[in-house]
Amino acid sequence: MSNLRNKAKENHHYFFGEWVLSILVCLLCGALVLSGLIDTIFIYLLFPFLIAPILFLAHTICLSFKYGGELSFKSFFKNFLLFFKNPNYGSFNILSSFFRSLLIYLVSFIFMGVLGVIITKNVYPLEFDKLLETVEQILLDSTLIYENELSELFKDCLDAYNLYLYLVSVPSLLIQWGFFIYYISKSSISIYFRLSLSNVPSQFVRRMVNRVFYRNRQLVIDYFSLNFPLFIIYAFVAIAGFVIGLFYYQEANILAFILVAFFVLFIFFMPFYIANMETLFNEYEPMFKEAFINVSKEAFARFENDPSLNENEKEQLRAALKKDEKEDDDEIK
Repeated sequence: MSNLRNKAKENHHYFFGEWVLSILVCLLCGALVLSGLIDTIFIYLLFPFLIAPILFLAHTICLSFKYGGELSFKSFFKNFLLFFKNPNYGSFNILSSFFRSLLIYLVSFIFMGVLGVIITKNVYPLEFDKLLETVEQILLDSTLIYENELSELFKDCLDAYNLYLYLVSVPSLLIQWGFFIYYISKSSISIYFRLSLSNVPSQFVRRMVNRVFYRNRQLVIDYFSLNFPLFIIYAFVAIAGFVIGLFYYQEANILAFILVAFFVLFIFFMPFYIANMETLFNEYEPMFKEAFINVSKEAFARFENDPSLNENEKEQLRAALKKDEKEDDDEIK
């Protein structure tokens, strides 16, 4: 592990440039997240089209420093657009990461729903009984929701209602986001592999990354050993934000401020994080290549006679397989 840490330190190719880029990227992401003050749904809409490309260019520009690249508006814009080209758009595995974290959210929501009942009943015992009565009335006559404001319906138990809603929704979302950060972070290691490919179906790269992580426990250990500050930062701002929010019950506001605080603190770790991910890829590159070739062979054998895969895609896959096999042979020699 100490050897891996030393290699990560060596990957700070242009230390000053990395810090400048980190500040710029994190402030941009934080500014975008402020849209969550309007509605948290905007955070989900902005991520695949603005935040993810900005995080992608942070990796690629830092990598370019190794070869004498400089930080400029032209390189910033060029690498931003590069994210939308195949196969780079799948670098963070956004859809899969979202739905996997959504399952975590549903489990957390159920758990917090039960825990929220216990806490709210102890904090506001009288109001809680009125809350249950109001909910029972709504279940018996659903038209009440359309004919009255929620604040009016729960006016006699508003504190209990707000507390329960906060205890159920906010922790569940924070847990979901924590797992989402882990999933996209783990997937981002494929950026360094995708940059060497062209016109290769993104699903093969995604399957390759998952296979290597699932079958190599040491890679997972090394990932957390190098990047544990990322999750400490998130846990700190999430817990602090949750405690502060208990005094306000402003769900959308507190969630947005938590993410902004996360990006601000992430500035101090981002240069190390990018170096860590590059180091992990370099260390396990042979395994990624082997897994990619195996996944591609399996997929090609399965879809060779499938009309959904056209001849151009088949030819691209053959070329990629031959290229990677040749590179592996050259490395052996």
